[in-house]
Amino acid sequence: MSEKHNHDGHRDRMRKKYMEYGAEIFEPHEMLEMLLYYAIPRKDTNKTAHELINTFGSVSGVLDAPPHLLKNIGLSSNVIVLLKLIPDMMSMYLEERERDLRDKIMPDDMHEIFKCKFFGKTKEMLYLVLFDSKHNEIYNGLVSKGDLQHVNVDIRNICQTALMYNARYAVISHNHLNGSVLPSYQDIFYTASVKEALAKVGVELVEHYIVAGNECLSFTNAGVLFSSVKEFEKSPLHDFYTVSDNKDQP
Repeated sequence: MSEKHNHDGHRDRMRKKYMEYGAEIFEPHEMLEMLLYYAIPRKDTNKTAHELINTFGSVSGVLDAPPHLLKNIGLSSNVIVLLKLIPDMMSMYLEERERDLRDKIMPDDMHEIFKCKFFGKTKEMLYLVLFDSKHNEIYNGLVSKGDLQHVNVDIRNICQTALMYNARYAVISHNHLNGSVLPSYQDIFYTASVKEALAKVGVELVEHYIVAGNECLSFTNAGVLFSSVKEFEKSPLHDFYTVSDNKDQP
């Protein structure tokens, strides 16, 4: 039996096994091995899958690995693109599935949507969702993208977008990559600035969510959604951040 025929036979058996029994009977490296079939047509992907998991610790570690590290261990551009597509497609899938469950999304029911939006993201991002006076969603989009630790808040852009869509209510959300949903001084300060600026154009900022992994913090529930910077500066919380010298926390 030729090596090529034996190789193809193994792949066919793996695919058939997967279609018949599902993912539950496979080890993580075997699932990764099958995924790699579609970018590596003539090589033993079992060995590559083992090497990837040994290097990055898990399937999630492989999918979250920066492209340059994947390239450093010898993966081709085709393989890297395939691996990076998976978390992005999963994020899109989860968001759309969550959206399909609702005919109308209310401003106070957005945390699950944002968890999906930030799934697999490796940079801090800020999303804006706008609603009309009947709480119908009229805009949902990315308004700012940052780096591994910070995201810039473009208040003018947020206000202009709200005016363009004739919005009445707004919800914002950004992600933390440090694993903590606790708001920093800057998070609270800029949220108060956004709320104050939107109020001047007739739009109410009703919520800000911070997402870190599968956790989500509501500014409203946490009592940190201030109506203005001045109100924040007069609060005991502002004194806490000042005394604790936490202003530079991510």
